[in-house]
Amino acid sequence: MDWLQFVSSVVSSLAWPAAVIAVVVLLRDPLGKLVPLIRTLKYKEWQIDVGQELAAVKVSLESTDVQTHEEAEEPTPVFRQLALIEPRAAVLSAWAPVELALKDLSRKHHDSFKVGMPIFLVIESLCKEGILDPKTYEVLGRLMRIRNEAVHLAPISYDEAISMGELCEWALARLKAPGAQI
Repeated sequence: MDWLQFVSSVVSSLAWPAAVIAVVVLLRDPLGKLVPLIRTLKYKEWQIDVGQELAAVKVSLESTDVQTHEEAEEPTPVFRQLALIEPRAAVLSAWAPVELALKDLSRKHHDSFKVGMPIFLVIESLCKEGILDPKTYEVLGRLMRIRNEAVHLAPISYDEAISMGELCEWALARLKAPGAQI
């Protein structure tokens, strides 16, 4: 192979990746404007629509545990203002106390609780040990997925942030209820 053939093979090997990179760079701004407009994401069998997921969680709670759901506090005016300004931040602030309550509950019931343990493992271990009932486990898992999707992918509206706040208040009341079977 002489140097002309070598250069030709290198150029042909790099042509498609270079073209893709060029297109992405050129269309970066228009694509960036389209991403916030995406309401539903789907890949093979996996699909997420935050609004539908929140509605499904509310329906499942209303059909099984109305009393505890009614006892949960409404989101505060500060939370409502945050949801109006930045719904993603509101979702994070709603989930943070739930995550702290789960870690506190895990510390109370586990000698082997690790500080850096991922929250999904905390939820799973609390359910396996019978500390969380299956309904609470399911709701917490769904809320955690909604939180993750809101942070990483899906756009969030004010109403969705408020729903997340209400559901997280329910979960927090459920986790902190004295003597309640969780």
